[in-house]
Amino acid sequence: MSENSITAADGANLELIKRPNEERGNADHGWLKTFHTFNFADYYDPRFEKHGCLRVINEDRVEPKEGFGTHAHREFEIFSYIVDGALEQ
Repeated sequence: MSENSITAADGANLELIKRPNEERGNADHGWLKTFHTFNFADYYDPRFEKHGCLRVINEDRVEPKEGFGTHAHREFEIFSYIVDGALEQ
């Protein structure tokens, strides 16, 4: 096993791929700066699709007092990691 891989709980070897920010998909909507690890919205790269049940890893930088508004997520678990500020859901 290489230094860039880990063993999953089921014994499968998983390769870790470093993706610097400047190589990821991104968009600047003024109130939202977003960076996409996998295909998302208008970003598409065939090298980064079909990762099992994992669909999205986005880094979203949201301006204070702004946000996405109420919207549905069907069959998704959402995890938010707050670096600075607060999140209201």
